[in-house]
Amino acid sequence: MLAGLLGWQALRYRGWRRIARLAAGLVAAAALWFSAYPPQRTITVAAPDAAIVLTEHYQPDTLQRLLRALGPVPVLRYRTGSPAADTASLSSLAALPEAYPQVRQLHVLGVGLPKADLPTLPASVKLIPHGYAPTGFNAGSWPDKLVLGTALRVEGSFNHLGKGPVWVRLEEAGAVRDSVQLNSGSGAFSLSYTPRRAGRLLARLSARQGSKLLAAEPIPTQVEAARPLRVLLLAGSPSFELNLLKTRLGEQGHHVALRVSVGRGLQQTDFINHAQVSLGQLTAPLLAAHDVLVADADALNILSGTEARALGAAASNGLGVVLLTPTELPRSLPGRAQFALQSRPSAVAERPQQLHWPTGSGQTLLPALLRPSVRLQPLITSARPTEVVAAAHRVGWGTVVVSTAANTYRWQLAGTTATYDGYWSRLLTAAARPAELAAEWAAAAWPQPHRPAELRLTTYTSARQSQARVLDAQGNAVQVALGQHPNRGAVWQGSYWPASAGWHTVKAAGQAAGAFYVYTPRDWLAAQAAERYVAAQQWRGGAAFSSLPQQRHEPWPAGWFFALFLVAAGVLWLDEKR
Repeated sequence: MLAGLLGWQALRYRGWRRIARLAAGLVAAAALWFSAYPPQRTITVAAPDAAIVLTEHYQPDTLQRLLRALGPVPVLRYRTGSPAADTASLSSLAALPEAYPQVRQLHVLGVGLPKADLPTLPASVKLIPHGYAPTGFNAGSWPDKLVLGTALRVEGSFNHLGKGPVWVRLEEAGAVRDSVQLNSGSGAFSLSYTPRRAGRLLARLSARQGSKLLAAEPIPTQVEAARPLRVLLLAGSPSFELNLLKTRLGEQGHHVALRVSVGRGLQQTDFINHAQVSLGQLTAPLLAAHDVLVADADALNILSGTEARALGAAASNGLGVVLLTPTELPRSLPGRAQFALQSRPSAVAERPQQLHWPTGSGQTLLPALLRPSVRLQPLITSARPTEVVAAAHRVGWGTVVVSTAANTYRWQLAGTTATYDGYWSRLLTAAARPAELAAEWAAAAWPQPHRPAELRLTTYTSARQSQARVLDAQGNAVQVALGQHPNRGAVWQGSYWPASAGWHTVKAAGQAAGAFYVYTPRDWLAAQAAERYVAAQQWRGGAAFSSLPQQRHEPWPAGWFFALFLVAAGVLWLDEKR
């Protein structure tokens, strides 16, 4: 009735006054109605069992979206410096139940919680990680140590939020050693480079789009000098293969002894970096003094029964045996029953075939192949992975290797020494007598300054270790207390707080020194986030009550509508007094 009356009065006027009075009358009537009967509104109440934890490099936009979804839940900062005015700090996950006993779901933003801290989280709390995926290398793997002459292989994946191809490069000493182009800008890659010197190596992995550097990460590794092997070569007749192998191994620092049968009862011997010893008869002491025996089939076929038995016993005790290019397997070969030859047609055997092994490839003659077996470890293959050229089999503590490749010495004569060295390194490394275990140092993944890094020493002895001495990149020394692992008596561990990034040296009394690299807080950030995300997803927490905010309905305050009625009535009154 009020709206109709005010509308009828507004029609008495003309122009803009009619429109103004009509609008004011309708507003006054509606506001008076809603003052008596206010409309309902939905109120979002925070999820009673949820909280948000902020870690390094969290995105504010993600936080705002999560707050809109969960409501005004507690927001905590986990080891991210001093808390802001609207957030509280959380020093450890173990303190969560005391400070926030109602929390059953923990939403994690940013890089994520360290994997080592997850066991301190109460079992009743469920982790809900929210991914952190910036442009960068979100995965990377490479060996911490490698032997000089073997390739440093870096594998991983790169994530680019933009478009266009990206070049991923492996750099060392300011030069690009290997590169690959990711056409889509993201994807997996594999790069390799063979270091030329022993020592600590700090390579660099970079991603560029044109002239723009998208990301760069350090690749630290330790290059160790190859272990000098004591090699005994047996040839049934004069051979280019073993004669050139003797010379090449001697140039590389190995201790080589060669015995060649030149006639019935006649033998010729030669030594490089090796003491002059009698090679006329294969005895247990002679074989125990060597790491690898390399022989052709003729040399093993002419062994006496005593020599064959000594060879079998030595192989069981750790001696490696390498048999070259057999047409038939000698009876004196240890583990002979595990190998089987497959002859190839003469038309194929007379043509060079392609060989493949993990660090290289080459072409040579293949008169035969080895029959694949689940008990054999393939070392070198031909064109297809099922065509086994060389394979290894364990015999006791030793390893027997059979290779059917012929005339590999031609690689050395042709000047392709890298192929020749890679081929023989593959065979000798697989067959060599196991080295004696030495003390080994290891550090936790991704150590960073001003954060605890666990150091672990495996001694293989019963000597007690109480402390270690750590020398950082600036030459500052710190003593670290070591404690024995509760379940592994030969393992000693301690916690070290690095003060700076770079290479660190660690040593304990009576043990060999070790080294580890401390990364800066910005190094491999995406990879660390990916690892922490997977660890958080796999963490088995308790089931939460609800992850959604609660909602309730309540009326709007009537005072706002009554104030609006007074404004509209005031407009009508002022217009009437004009």
